[in-house]
Amino acid sequence: MIFFAHICFKIRKNVEIMIKLKKIKGGVIMTKRELEILKYFIKYNGKISYKLLSEFLCINERSIRYDIDKINEILKSNNYPQIEKVEKGQVEYKNLDILPIVIDKFIRCIDLTEYKDEIILFKVLFLERINLKNIEDELGVSRTSVKNILKVIKEKLKLNELKLEIEIQKGLILVGTEENIRKAQLKFILTYSKEIYFSNIIEKYYAGINREKIEKFLNLIIDNTKHIISDEPYTNLYHYILIMVERLRKGKSILEVENQVFFQGLKEYKVISRFLDILEKEYQIKIELNEKVRLTDYFLGSHCYSAENSSYKFWIEIDIIAKKIIKIFSENMGVDLSKDKVLLKGIINHLKPTIHRLKNKQILENSILKDFLKLYKPIFMGTKKSIKPLKNFINLEITEDEIAFLAIHFKAALDRANKLENRKNNILVVCSSGYGTSKLLSQQINENFSVNIVEVIPFYRLKDYSLDSIDLIVGTINMDEVDLKKPCITINTILSKEDIVLLENIGLSKRKSRIFLSDLLETFKRSGVIKNENILIKDLSLLMNEILINDIHEDEPKLSDMLEEVILDVECGSWEEAIRMAGKIMIQNEICDITYIENIIERVKEFGPYMVMSNKVALPHSKNNGNVFKSKMVLMNFRNDILFPEETPVKTMLTFTSQDENGHLDALSNFLDLVSNYKFLEKLENNPSKKKVIDIIKKYEFLSNLGKNRDIN
Repeated sequence: MIFFAHICFKIRKNVEIMIKLKKIKGGVIMTKRELEILKYFIKYNGKISYKLLSEFLCINERSIRYDIDKINEILKSNNYPQIEKVEKGQVEYKNLDILPIVIDKFIRCIDLTEYKDEIILFKVLFLERINLKNIEDELGVSRTSVKNILKVIKEKLKLNELKLEIEIQKGLILVGTEENIRKAQLKFILTYSKEIYFSNIIEKYYAGINREKIEKFLNLIIDNTKHIISDEPYTNLYHYILIMVERLRKGKSILEVENQVFFQGLKEYKVISRFLDILEKEYQIKIELNEKVRLTDYFLGSHCYSAENSSYKFWIEIDIIAKKIIKIFSENMGVDLSKDKVLLKGIINHLKPTIHRLKNKQILENSILKDFLKLYKPIFMGTKKSIKPLKNFINLEITEDEIAFLAIHFKAALDRANKLENRKNNILVVCSSGYGTSKLLSQQINENFSVNIVEVIPFYRLKDYSLDSIDLIVGTINMDEVDLKKPCITINTILSKEDIVLLENIGLSKRKSRIFLSDLLETFKRSGVIKNENILIKDLSLLMNEILINDIHEDEPKLSDMLEEVILDVECGSWEEAIRMAGKIMIQNEICDITYIENIIERVKEFGPYMVMSNKVALPHSKNNGNVFKSKMVLMNFRNDILFPEETPVKTMLTFTSQDENGHLDALSNFLDLVSNYKFLEKLENNPSKKKVIDIIKKYEFLSNLGKNRDIN
């Protein structure tokens, strides 16, 4: 019986294939690659070069020419217009209107058994139910094969905290939270949308959604938040919104998200909320609070070009982690980068999207790992040895692709000491890999040539960019197919010798050495009297811009220096009273004015207890809006716990001010290190004198400088 069933199955499958082949004259079907070539004709309005096709499909031009000849044979045998060869290695298909019909017709004749695993996974994730009998009939595979495939799929679903359950008379249904289902759908789209068969399926699945409205919405929130995100996260966000819209149309919404109060206070949340009516009116849906919060979370997780995004719940921890990573890297590489504020800012902004990607299991597609290892392996290894604080913080392994992008910032920091010269040509840099990569590319160009980098943009912005003042466009992707009427050069993310020669040959001037600020000030001092050195430095920085290297760094204040007051065994009735008590000390000592203290209280009321860390420690603070005059701290330890919003207990409170973004980080990092690793809070419970507390801190600082701070008593 088993043998007979197997024969019947094979006969049925062969008959189905023959029926399919009869639909196409000549019985010949197109390969996946040939169908992909036709798709590129649609994307580029019917005209494209052999060279660009070979780059997209990663094969040589000779193979492309052979494929196009084969496509023409099939088109001719089915009475369709053929691809025409035009000048300079270009090919053209003039009948664009019928091309989607042609592609769809040939896709229908693909042998679906080639995609059986992915097709079943698609049905599970997007239809959320499958019937084994229907799958057998559709794919022409046996019940045993379907069950074996489902075993593999169930393991994949587990990774997303999803599962399949039996529903009587209906088959298998997908079970899991709405959020996890969306994550799995997004991962599927990003993984398989480049496959010709699945791109067609996905297009049909979302055929009822007007994509232009999603693009309009996304571009509006990008413009109004002043973020410029690179191409990859733009695509991720676009597809997440597409998924969100379709799920809401089906009545599937996210029921619960964390940190609602925090996200509602963010600028990004408010901008997103302002433009959501575009989606609600177009698709007849209602986007509730949880959806807004999750969309804001995804947006904040983008790999941004903007370096100004500090709207993360754990920004204090992230800033401190960045400082620790830089410190370890400096020790490993034998170079002190601790005073490099550009590096600190770059690392901080890189860590935020990195943590988001790792926690959401998002994969970086545009890897630079291979190129970076080839040219800068010591920097990569130094970075890899320095990321332990990040691993401990998120309790996840850091991928080598992420490490390579992080290492870009250290490469740029090490290069900053190089002596460069004035700029000449106006250069527009087009880079699709993100903020850190684009900064490295820009810096490499500036290191080698006397140019003015006007801006760094992702590829999707190029078509609308005003090029009037641009002399040259330099990019990491091919731009031949875009009619820019400006010279374009394609180079590698990490400049090779060939790239440098190429840029020289088109007329860029080699850069000479830069000027160190300390040398310039010394020259001025020998020649006359400097009335206000700070104003002079600011004016020189504006005048001389990138040819000036600021090698003058002020040491950041230590924790013992920043502590204005230590008050122990404090009796206090509420969190607000405690903050006002610390504020009174600060105001009396001309550290800040009353508006700074009021701002702290308003932030706690608006955002909740986000300033409360572990171990019942609170860190009240606010931004400097011209109301901070010194960077200082007030430490208070309470006799009994006081309650912050949401019944959050606090025993110790360190209120601080900071005149700039980073001046407090060393002191804050040391305080949290004392709390976490050296039983500092237990020592406070013994009610020591202020002098004793300062002595403990100074001993820690002294031993830390010697690298012997393991036993602080």
